[in-house]
Amino acid sequence: MIVSHSELVELFYQSDRLDQRQLNWLRVRGVATQALIEPDPVLTARVAFDRAGTFDIVTNEEEGARALLFLCYDTSGVAADITAWNPRTDRLALWLGAVVGPGEDEILRPRLGAPLPVYRDPLWWLRNDRRGIVVVDARKARGKLAGIAMQAEDAVHAAELRCMLTTPSPRITWQAKAGAAA
Repeated sequence: MIVSHSELVELFYQSDRLDQRQLNWLRVRGVATQALIEPDPVLTARVAFDRAGTFDIVTNEEEGARALLFLCYDTSGVAADITAWNPRTDRLALWLGAVVGPGEDEILRPRLGAPLPVYRDPLWWLRNDRRGIVVVDARKARGKLAGIAMQAEDAVHAAELRCMLTTPSPRITWQAKAGAAA
């Protein structure tokens, strides 16, 4: 699906604002108000997640589930995708599949030698004022995070990231030429 930058932003802002219950849930878990409103507000909508790792916004109350929405910027700083996250099920998906995940715009930002924080889910990303990235699309992350120093949440997360981001070596065979000495 091809969507212009302005169409993407317009669709995002048509979503609902967080209700008091959602705000309280996030605040109790250590998310500062500032992280919920800047650079763009965290919004909410009913979404239907699919098996391909994407989602659609649905209007029928009987379809899908409520999810938090994040406007995602690419490494150039342009709004390029929307991430949906359902905290109850921990489902996480991109609408277009155009970015690695929330915080992709942090990949190339100067960090004065500090590693890029990488989070398992958006809650920790929000708790840390949206500094760092949440990997939603591992395939895209392999290329965009290659050579980047990263800070995982813990040793288990570091192992998960190493496995997720390691590109398998190609299988290379060869055949001896006829008459060649072995």
